[in-house]
Amino acid sequence: MYTIVTKPRVLEKIGELIDQSVETCIVATPTFSEIRENLGKKIEQAIARGIRFTIITEPGQKIPEGASSVHRKGLIATDVIVDGASALIAAPDLSACGYTDNASLAKHLENFLEIIRNLKE
Repeated sequence: MYTIVTKPRVLEKIGELIDQSVETCIVATPTFSEIRENLGKKIEQAIARGIRFTIITEPGQKIPEGASSVHRKGLIATDVIVDGASALIAAPDLSACGYTDNASLAKHLENFLEIIRNLKE
C-alpha cells in the first residue's frame, strides 16, 4: 500500500484505475459530481468498453448512462475498486489517498462496499 497526496494526483490515480479496468469498477463517494466533472470522459469510455460500472453516492448526484447506482447517505470517503484487484481509499476532499494492488485487500474492500450497497434504507 502506498500514499498519494494532492488532489490532482489522487484524481489522476482514479483515472488510471478506471482506464485499467477490465471487468468491474466500483466508485463509492459522497461527492460523485466532482469525480464526474474531472473524469467523466474516462468513465464514459469505460462503460462503452463494457465495464460494469457501479457508483455508490449521496442522493441527487447525476449518474452516467450505463452505470448502475446506489444512493446512500453518510458516506465519508471515496473508495475505488477495480476488478477486485486494486483499491484506492481517499480523504473526503481527495487531498490524499491510500492505494493498493494487493488483491486480498482490494477484495476485502469490495466485500465491504457490497454490504453497503445492499443495505436497506
